[in-house]
Amino acid sequence: MLTELHSSYLKGEVQAIASKSYVHRLLIAAALSNRPTLIKGRITGEDATATAECLRALGANIIVVTDGYRVEPITKPSKDRILNCGESGSTLRFILPLACALGAECTITGSGRLAARPLVELIDTLTEMGAEIKGDQLPLKIGGQLKSGDYKIPAYISSQYITGLMLALPLLDGDSKLILQGKTVSAPYIDITLDVLKDFGIEIKREKYGYSIKGNKRYRDR
Repeated sequence: MLTELHSSYLKGEVQAIASKSYVHRLLIAAALSNRPTLIKGRITGEDATATAECLRALGANIIVVTDGYRVEPITKPSKDRILNCGESGSTLRFILPLACALGAECTITGSGRLAARPLVELIDTLTEMGAEIKGDQLPLKIGGQLKSGDYKIPAYISSQYITGLMLALPLLDGDSKLILQGKTVSAPYIDITLDVLKDFGIEIKREKYGYSIKGNKRYRDR
């Protein structure tokens, strides 16, 4: 059989694959916003699902739609809830400081090898700044209320520590400093966090010591 080929131009649209790193952060920012948000682009993996479920337990209404998520924000944090992070280290390290900043009384748990992931440095920082955390590994019983101030965190263990605090500290009554100790690992992930925060009206300033973060802020979408 003979086939005749002719030159032509490619055209059309291709749906880009959503980034799991962005979806985690966008879900959290939307849950803290002052109005409902539509996030276009959906991840079907277990990690993003864990973040969504934790935010639902805190009081957000997250609806899966055809092209992403519709998020109705947290108005008042739910109490005595279990926040199951599954096996997602990102979820755990983002949700823990957030729950402490919201003053939520809850239990944070997970499954698989999540309990073996480094966490004690973040717990120490949070407890020094007003959080009440029972335990140094999962499950964690959370209470108390974070206060603004100088947050010292080792940057050489996980950039997720830094992201978790960046997401949480704007909610506090006063301004805070995020003081990084050691060389920052996985710095591009922090850039993703700053990008999402900017989209929701939160400006964080780079300093020689780390970052300065204005408090008493409410997330807002464009």
